[in-house]
Amino acid sequence: MDAISPCSCICQTHSSKDKDKIIKELEERLANNHKVLLKQLDKSTSLSIQLDNSKEKVNKITLEKEKLTLKIVDLTKELNQTQIELSTSKADNDFLQNKRSTLYRKIKDLEDLLAIKGKTEQTIFLNQPKDTRFYNSKEGLGLSNPCNLKKVNCAQLYDINYMGLGLTKLMSFLSVKETNDEEDAKRANLGTEIPFDYAALNESYERKEPPLTPPEEIPTFYPAKETVQDQ
Repeated sequence: MDAISPCSCICQTHSSKDKDKIIKELEERLANNHKVLLKQLDKSTSLSIQLDNSKEKVNKITLEKEKLTLKIVDLTKELNQTQIELSTSKADNDFLQNKRSTLYRKIKDLEDLLAIKGKTEQTIFLNQPKDTRFYNSKEGLGLSNPCNLKKVNCAQLYDINYMGLGLTKLMSFLSVKETNDEEDAKRANLGTEIPFDYAALNESYERKEPPLTPPEEIPTFYPAKETVQDQ
């Protein structure tokens, strides 16, 4: 048998130690790689979950957007319909306003024709039917005024400064002739008549607009320009 030399034994020992060291390093590397892979796997799993959640949110937002789009379309249709109805109502209102103005003009023309027949505003007002309290029944029968309350010929009796004081020396009672003379003197001293400005009155009638009142409350007469001029 060949004998084994000590040098060969030492070499084999060193080689086995190196192999163990290399194997241990490889095992550590594998363990580290395994940990890294597990972390990456966890991270990818969380990312996939977040991605799924994001997809669900996107789907919800898309559905809401579609609903809002349909609602906007419906509201646009309603707006167009409302605008059409508004324009139609405006046209009807304009037509009724024009018709009302035409009727007011016709009423004024007819009242002007009535006033041209020699009747003034005062006579038309007097010719209107009134309550019985406006008339004196005795005068209506042709009897004179009964004169139940005759005014005493003493001006101080009707002066507020003398009321409640009784008869005093300052009061002077006049006779009927003196009272009549005093009244005639007052009438003679009246001021001159002030001419009336009919031009301004006619302009005010021309600028006058028909009142915005219901037909049952419309006054029965408007003074006409021709009537004022005839006066």
